[in-house]
Amino acid sequence: MKIILIAATTLDGKISKATNEYVDWSLDLSLFKKQTLNHTIIIGSKTLATLRKPLLDRQVVVLDRNMNLEHVLAKISTPKCFIVGGTKTYSLFLKYITHLYLTPHPLFFGLKTKPIFENVHFNRKIQFVKKILAHKQKKIYQLQYKVYD
Repeated sequence: MKIILIAATTLDGKISKATNEYVDWSLDLSLFKKQTLNHTIIIGSKTLATLRKPLLDRQVVVLDRNMNLEHVLAKISTPKCFIVGGTKTYSLFLKYITHLYLTPHPLFFGLKTKPIFENVHFNRKIQFVKKILAHKQKKIYQLQYKVYD
């Protein structure tokens, strides 16, 4: 199974301005929907609360602090599982991911914002696979990487 961390980020590695922010700045939402349909997504409860619409046609696993990550992953039956945020969820699953799908946006959020990761040490190899056009007019691309030991 592919375990894919998918995120829209700013150029300074941020995923939101505030914990309860509705993500209006992300220009890759249609690509996100296309890629995650009919697959499993793992999302933190705080991130889920920021969504304006339900994530239909996906198996949604809402992560809480008491869940065993290996048990969560063992129960997934789809060929792809997407880790969709937020910071704590991304950080917890970092050692399990097989792929990174990052869409950098030409923005800087600066201080007092939510980083993609916090308090983690990542010592794995990453190989660039391809880039996919996410927004034609703004020339936003999703960068895809394979992660391995």
